[in-house]
Amino acid sequence: MNNDVTEWAIVCIKLLQGPIIKKPDQDKLWNLLLRDRSYIDDYFSTIGLTLLVEEADGYAFLRQKNENIDEDFEQLPRLIRRYRLSVEESFLCVILREALDYFETSDDLSEIFTMTENEIMERLKNYSPEYTDELKFKDKIRSNMKKLEDLGYVENISKRDLDDPIESEYVYKINKIIRSIVDPDFLTEFKEKLLERNNLSNQNFAGVDNE
Repeated sequence: MNNDVTEWAIVCIKLLQGPIIKKPDQDKLWNLLLRDRSYIDDYFSTIGLTLLVEEADGYAFLRQKNENIDEDFEQLPRLIRRYRLSVEESFLCVILREALDYFETSDDLSEIFTMTENEIMERLKNYSPEYTDELKFKDKIRSNMKKLEDLGYVENISKRDLDDPIESEYVYKINKIIRSIVDPDFLTEFKEKLLERNNLSNQNFAGVDNE
């Protein structure tokens, strides 16, 4: 690598693109992050960002420094984009977080937690008016899960034809980073939003950091 470019530059670029999730085929990137964590944190600190690493759970992400607390950064433009989740997407995050917590307190020895599309549908069917139309319901879940996948919260690990709306069943790995999203503040705001609406369509949930 060019002497003018630090070895951990690739880690910084990946973090600016989104969360880094520890994966078997990306050990080099994860190990580089852990090795040079202090340098990376110092670098981002100069531009108003904080590096958060959950080593045990295998994920890392950037968070904008709180401009309401640290006045040195209150004039800086927002670098970490805030994504708006619909009520359905937010509720899905809550369901997945609860399922992950249950898995980790069970006797299951699996290293990763996965859920099939049907398992997700089963958990959601009592809360959705669209369940009477199974194909429409499945399409809606796939659309919502795709949004969560883009944010790094889940991974579609299916090996079947993903374009077949009937024969294939998607399988998702639920990443532990979802814990950093579904925190007490998220739940409080989500419950307040539910109380404000009479149905589950056409209204955005409050912004959630892509962190």
